[in-house]
Amino acid sequence: MAQRQHGLQRPFDSHQVGSWVLIGCFLGLFYGLYLPLHLNTAAGIALIALYSASAGSALVFGFLTTHTDAADPAVIAKRVGPPTVSGPGAGINYCYLCEVGVAKRTRHCRRCDKCVAIFDHHCPWVNTCIGEGNYRYFLAMLAAVGAMTALQLATAVQACVGLTDSSFVRDVEDTYGGMPSAVYAVLMGLTGLAALAAFFLVSQLLFFHLGLIHRGVTTYEFIVAQRRKAAQQPERPSSRWQRCNDELQKNAPCLSMCQLCCEEAMQKRAARRKQASVRPRPVSGTQMSSLPQRPGTSKRMSGSAPSSASDAPPGSARRGNGAASSAPSPAPA
Repeated sequence: MAQRQHGLQRPFDSHQVGSWVLIGCFLGLFYGLYLPLHLNTAAGIALIALYSASAGSALVFGFLTTHTDAADPAVIAKRVGPPTVSGPGAGINYCYLCEVGVAKRTRHCRRCDKCVAIFDHHCPWVNTCIGEGNYRYFLAMLAAVGAMTALQLATAVQACVGLTDSSFVRDVEDTYGGMPSAVYAVLMGLTGLAALAAFFLVSQLLFFHLGLIHRGVTTYEFIVAQRRKAAQQPERPSSRWQRCNDELQKNAPCLSMCQLCCEEAMQKRAARRKQASVRPRPVSGTQMSSLPQRPGTSKRMSGSAPSSASDAPPGSARRGNGAASSAPSPAPA
């Protein structure tokens, strides 16, 4: 299999084609159903301008993400000519498939058949690998698509609410040649539902990657760490809720990131409590008086001598001044 330099090379992925169709439907429904009816209001013009800017940004950053080659610099240099240094000592790691030395965090993608610098993941929606070369374009594309779908949802809701006005219903029928308002409502409603689903999926993926950036890891490194953690835990029968939670984390990676952040917060809180429990605390006088003591030692600790023979410890003798002798009594013969 030949190396894929970018995601616009054939064969195309089914997810990639599906994303093209979905974006085309969003654009067609917006400019075909919303724009003609809202060019006469300031709010409509503002929404159209914002939507156009977000849709254009999504297309530009999507193209840059797909067309940028995220391969390791050593792999790119090898395409031009033979590398100056080859063999296992050429880099920190050596890829026997690409036959070139690569950087430490470079990984080989079997779908693209190339080593990707700071490999994050292979994205089927753009049909290419996400790495150091196109990661910033990928994040910008997610933000732009999230804004676009949010505006698509807002305009669909606005259009459906506008159908409660009789003048807006007449505008719909006049603009689209007698189209029933119910058909218009169904089309905008379906557009809003599709935009809501797309916004949820894109936004949770964006927040997941923001969490990865905060932790300084890639998606690949995060998955490897999670698998190692799962392998170290003892196997135990899982409940139905646990199985549902596992499936949600597989399909919604932001939930895994949230759970990881919660676990880290709990570990830090437990460490602070443990540190506070072992820290020595000063003992007050009332606490010292409440400590258990041996018989006859309370008054000697306060510095006063016993006042009578009954107060003196066993084996002590009285002298002329009434003070207790500190010398022990001789042992019986």
